Order: sequence, then structure tokens, then C-alpha cells
Amino acid sequence: MDPNTGLSEPFAPAGLPPRAGKPRENGLTMFMDSGISLPEQRGLLDLFGQHVDAAKILTTTAGLIDGDLLRAKISAYREAGVKPFPGGMFAEYAFSVGTVEAYLDACVEVGFPLVEISQNITDAGPDGRRALVAAARARGLEVLGEVGGKTGHVGAEAMAAEARDFLDAGAWKVLVEAREFIAADGAFDRELWDGLAQRVDASSLWVELPGSWISNVHNYQVYETMVWLVTHVGTEANIANVDSRDVMKLETIRRRIGPNMHGLLSESPAARVRLRR
Repeated sequence: MDPNTGLSEPFAPAGLPPRAGKPRENGLTMFMDSGISLPEQRGLLDLFGQHVDAAKILTTTAGLIDGDLLRAKISAYREAGVKPFPGGMFAEYAFSVGTVEAYLDACVEVGFPLVEISQNITDAGPDGRRALVAAARARGLEVLGEVGGKTGHVGAEAMAAEARDFLDAGAWKVLVEAREFIAADGAFDRELWDGLAQRVDASSLWVELPGSWISNVHNYQVYETMVWLVTHVGTEANIANVDSRDVMKLETIRRRIGPNMHGLLSESPAARVRLRR
């Protein structure tokens, strides 16, 4: 039994690298619940519940699920030590139609411990962002801010300013919109990350992975982005929007035992000897 994760790990004697157990403040993994059934959700949590820290019920879909079923899904996540939350577009919708208070009350009523407050389409401004965070926290909700645009590039300086607004207001972490990092050729914009991380503590940022909803993004680029974040930011990088099929892949990358990990393995003196042979 691994004392950190609570898992029975039969391959630990073979040198499987350890990982810190939950609750974690960094090395966070958030995966996307894009409409999975309760039985499927429970099966996934049995498989990788110890490796994930949060689950996003995408966009506004939390509002389309039967209330009793939604409460059961939220309860199953929380029992597994996974923080569920509705996608930030739901809060943006509520903001745009003037129902934020009712939206936050409903989040509390169904049992969400966490909400995302994004500024992808709407713009509440610095005072509005702080007010939204304060309204959520007054209800006992933790807050994830989100910065970046879905239709264009905001840039590192503007995103950093928004991130600081969220954090100063009491947000737990700040998600960074995946589209910001995607260059015209679909490659990950590493310079943008460096510019953002120079302005905001990287441990406060939670980088979203790109996906099929962004043009010119392919599966291999998602994998390369996970590898790059772990190698460049570190094994404690916070990575979000992970497809449920990729959670275990990401965990192998974090433990530096995944496929195509020669650069990571080469950090070990013993591995350097093996790789030279």
C-alpha cells in the first residue's frame, strides 16, 4: 500500500516513481466530464480517481442534467476526493442575462464545492471579477478564475493582469484558456507560457489542454503539450481539460515512465548510461 496515494501498487518494488497523495495543491489534473453516465463515471473513478483532482462538467451541460442525477454525480466525485465544477461558460451566461446570484445559489444547492468564473466572452472588468469571486466565496464556494480568449489571442500581459485580479480576490487557481497557446500551425506557443509565468506564479496557474474543438489540433499535439508542460514547468505542473482517455497517459508522464519520454529518462544518471548503449 502506497502511503501517499493509498493505492495497492504491486510494481512499487520495481522502482515505480511515487506521487504525492491528495489533497494536492500542485501537480493537479482536471479531466472533462462531457456527459458520461453515473455508472461510467464511477468506473472511471475506480480506475483513476487517485490521479485526478477536479472534474469539469463541460460548458452549461450541468443545467441540462436531471437534478437528482446531477447531485448523485457530484456526490460520487466528492466521495472520490475529486472537486467537480460547472464549466465557466455557465457563469458567463448567467452574467450576461443578469442571473449570477441565482446561478451561484443553484451551485450550492446541488452540492458543487467549486465554480469557474471565466472571462472568455464577457468582460466584467477588474471590479466585476472581484465582485463575482466575492459573491461565490460568500456562499462557501471555492473559485477557479479563467483568463484568455476563445476567439482571439489576449496575450501574456493582459492575461497576467486578469489572473492577478482573480488571485487577489481570493480565487484558488486560475485556468488559462487553451486556445491562447495554439499558434497558427497548431503548435504550442512556448514563448507565451514563458511570458505569463514571468508575471504570475506558475503554481497558481492551471493550463488547459487543447482539443478537437480548436482547429489544426491533433491528438499527437495534445500528448506533446502534456510532455512539454511536465518537462518545462515540472512534474507539479497543473494541467486541465484532460480527456478521460488521457488521464492515465498524463500520470505516466508525471512519473516519467510514459512512452517517448527519452528526454525525461535522460535526467537520471543510470538512464543516461542505458540510453548511450
